Amino acid sequence: MKSDLYIYAETAFHHQGEMEYMLALIDIAAKSNIQGIKFQVLLDYDYLMSKNHPSYEALKNYTFTREEWTLVFQKAKDKNLDIILMPLDLEACEFIEECNPEYVEIHSICFYDTVLLDAIRKSMASVIIGVGGRELEEIKTVKDYFGNQLKILMTGFQSFPTDLRDVKLRRIKEYVDLFPELIIGYADHSSYENPLAVKSNEYALLYGARMFEKHITVNEGEKRVDYESAIGLNKLVEMRNTLASAYHDLRMEETGSLLEIEEPELTYRNRQKMAVASKDLPEGTILSENDILFRMTGEVDGIARLEQLTGKKLRRSLKKYDHILPNYL
Repeated sequence: MKSDLYIYAETAFHHQGEMEYMLALIDIAAKSNIQGIKFQVLLDYDYLMSKNHPSYEALKNYTFTREEWTLVFQKAKDKNLDIILMPLDLEACEFIEECNPEYVEIHSICFYDTVLLDAIRKSMASVIIGVGGRELEEIKTVKDYFGNQLKILMTGFQSFPTDLRDVKLRRIKEYVDLFPELIIGYADHSSYENPLAVKSNEYALLYGARMFEKHITVNEGEKRVDYESAIGLNKLVEMRNTLASAYHDLRMEETGSLLEIEEPELTYRNRQKMAVASKDLPEGTILSENDILFRMTGEVDGIARLEQLTGKKLRRSLKKYDHILPNYL
């Protein structure tokens, strides 16, 4: 559903090619009771990286084989986690059919990789596009390219330390208004040591974000790939609980008109002054302005407006300061 709250964990290359570590990340995501987990899948390393890249050899050791990825996907499914697949090469796109991901996300580095984009479009999978650092016209172009396949625009981008002034969370509201048919999401990359690693997601929720991504780790602060923004189980649970609570409050408003007065508001409102008799009044009195005072009565029922009383006939006698109720008229 477009308005539902959805949270998923990002593993990226934090696993550094270690299968046991990757499986531990899946366990953390499952224990936190979030909906999904994202995997950046790379099989054909040379499709992505130039051999002249300074990190070519180091990053090459961080990849899994096709068979290992199959085990990873099965583990996620066994833990009832949705798979968000981020293929980084054409061979990885073959997993779209094999693992049936909930979404396929396009990495920002592949934004203009038309060969890869075409393969993803042909799969007919539901698509997520990261729009951090992208101009509006770029976003509109990729939206036209994928048509109804495009489901989510993810805001936020990775820079260390991440400054929310750079992220410009207010853009979320603009995207909500510009693309009402899409879900707008937020990928936070605040430092694991910064309270904003949890708090900024609440701000994004208020601006209209409904999908949330966060890097996860086994041990916060352990120096691995992308460790700067990766949070552990406890903070992930805190993030989920905080968002769920805030979303519940928002959803109560979304289910009805914001102009409807709810019971707590009525109780507060009805503390207002109510009509009382200004003097002893016999049964049959035709009320005039001089017969009525307005005072706080400690009651929540009564009449607060003079025009609802003047000219009305009393059906019973009243003592001075008696509360005037509608059924007395």
